[in-house]
Amino acid sequence: MTLKMKVPLIAVLLCLTSCVLVGVLGYVQSRDALYDSAVNRLSFIAEPRLKTCRR
Repeated sequence: MTLKMKVPLIAVLLCLTSCVLVGVLGYVQSRDALYDSAVNRLSFIAEPRLKTCRR
């Protein structure tokens, strides 16, 4: 394989690798943010109900 083929191939592979990495990290962060948001909303709803049940 000549250098004319190696350099573009390496560039394309690095680009694809970085795209996959950015996609995976974005997915994981979004999933965690949605989970935390759901927990906060449920906690906000559940706290007053727990207080009224304890009385």
